[in-house]
Amino acid sequence: MFDIERQATVRALLLDRARADLRVTGAAVTGSAARGAADRWSDVDLFFGVDDAVEMSEVVADWTAFVCAELGAVHHFDLAADGAIYRAFLLADGLEVDLGFTPAATFGSRGDGTFAVVFGFPTARRAGWTPDPQHLIGLAWHHILHARTSIERVAFWQAEHWIAALREVTLTLGCVRLGLPPSHAKGADQLPTAEKDLLQPTLVTVLDSDELSRALQAAVEALLTEVTRTDPAARDRFGPLLVELAAVPARAPAKPPGRSVDAAAGVLVGGRERRDIVLVDHDPRWADRFEHERSRIRTALGTLAVRVEHVGSTAVPGLAAKPIVDILLTVHDVEDDGSYSPALRRAGYVLRVREPGHRMLRSPDLDVHVHVWDDDHPAAGAHLAFRDRLRAEPADRDLYAATKRRLAGQDWPTMNDYAAAKTDVIRDILTRAAG
Repeated sequence: MFDIERQATVRALLLDRARADLRVTGAAVTGSAARGAADRWSDVDLFFGVDDAVEMSEVVADWTAFVCAELGAVHHFDLAADGAIYRAFLLADGLEVDLGFTPAATFGSRGDGTFAVVFGFPTARRAGWTPDPQHLIGLAWHHILHARTSIERVAFWQAEHWIAALREVTLTLGCVRLGLPPSHAKGADQLPTAEKDLLQPTLVTVLDSDELSRALQAAVEALLTEVTRTDPAARDRFGPLLVELAAVPARAPAKPPGRSVDAAAGVLVGGRERRDIVLVDHDPRWADRFEHERSRIRTALGTLAVRVEHVGSTAVPGLAAKPIVDILLTVHDVEDDGSYSPALRRAGYVLRVREPGHRMLRSPDLDVHVHVWDDDHPAAGAHLAFRDRLRAEPADRDLYAATKRRLAGQDWPTMNDYAAAKTDVIRDILTRAAG
């Protein structure tokens, strides 16, 4: 598979057959091989002129039978453009063979594609298709509107489709403006680095409302930057409207099933849960589990993770605890979910809580909780101060242990209610820690 010598062999076989086929009046190599840039990933691209006196469909059918029988094609499909038929074949070894057929009167190069004549007499180069920027801008506002609608309707795959289509429109506008090949993003990699960098944040990493909304806003920003270069007046006419369309509210009218808002205005992803409060004796393996999770988080986030600390009762030797390892992760801006949350979710953590200034993700087995705060948030410092106090002062550790055991024996609607009942004793211990 993907052998450049195999490409050359197939190309030579097809050209020999073209020379022997009296109905073929001209042949040319196109694509990367025509400009001497073929590599092991290239297709075999050939373009044939067909005698005007014969039925072109019969020629295409005969060549198809040959490619299937002699080269082992397993599938093919057609594209028609400007009087020509392009038949793309997939060979059994993964090589793609693209054969174009056109009447002899129109045999010649088209657009800005490369065209190396093997035999025959080509016509003058014909102008290629160039998209109309105004049509592209129209597609853009259409895609923005439908992306917003899809997010509101919780049609997340459809929303991703429209955001990707909007990104393609922006790339195409840039290629048209700079005279680069506009179709199929052929010129996209030649765009200035700054323009490509502006489109990086438009890539969707996780299919949820927050991430799709973030990507849509980034895509609108990139589009309007390009529209300013292409048609500044158009940006003035409808730029503010497009920005407004992309601004999906944090509390959308339609929410995914199972998503509810708690009394503190934080979002519980998956709704309220009732879980038994079970305390067990301290397990030294909790420290090892934390080190394992810290390594995963550091690998996922790199320098985005400012601090990764073991907190909560499992971080205090000798203290009974629920068998859940709590981790404090601090970042520079917890509200910039797109900078860290997708990477954590790719690492296997699942978003559970999203509230102002705080996020909590957890392991699929629910035995690791990762609390994310700004590095300078008072809550981050309080978690560390409480842990350090319990480690250093046996009396406070024993007080806290007794409080937990007493409360664990009661019936609580949710784990959050159990945690809230410990507020007074935690505050008193922190007061003593502050001295």
